[in-house]
Amino acid sequence: MILLKKKHYKPISYFLLKDSKMQINGFLGSVILTIPTKQFKIKKIKFNNKIFSIMKFYFRKKGLAVMFLRIFYKNFVGVSSGWYTSLELIGRGFSVSFVKNFMLFNLGYSHGYGFILPKNINCYIDSQKKNNFLLFASDYQSLQNLSFFIKKLKPLNIYKGTGIKFRNEIFKLKQGKKTTS
Repeated sequence: MILLKKKHYKPISYFLLKDSKMQINGFLGSVILTIPTKQFKIKKIKFNNKIFSIMKFYFRKKGLAVMFLRIFYKNFVGVSSGWYTSLELIGRGFSVSFVKNFMLFNLGYSHGYGFILPKNINCYIDSQKKNNFLLFASDYQSLQNLSFFIKKLKPLNIYKGTGIKFRNEIFKLKQGKKTTS
């Protein structure tokens, strides 16, 4: 589960670029969105000797409008406060280590899994338990992709309860085979 990290909001600005792109600048960086070209119009208004531009979106289908507003919201919040997800390794000998931008997972196999984190994602490991870690990013989509990629390294075993899961994820264990005697 990916959650919003609540911080003090900083001023956010967004600009229209060429080729129907919008750049959103915030405290944690900037993001460039692609806007459907035929779906918006820009109107300039003069108020108190200042010129303001107003964008109006015209979507024929409601689904497109909702999708664009969700993407805009996730990027707007991402550059202002950021998103995080917390993962947990459950199993004997499972651990994670992080040095600079390299993560190494020991998941009970004879060799570990290692990969380099993208620049926009940070990792924080619990100092007391080496099997809990937190991923933080300003881009919602890349954080979601990385967290589900990590979960695929060791899927949850529904009989034993071992594997990688989100911190607050709830799952029920299945009952194993019953022996009749």
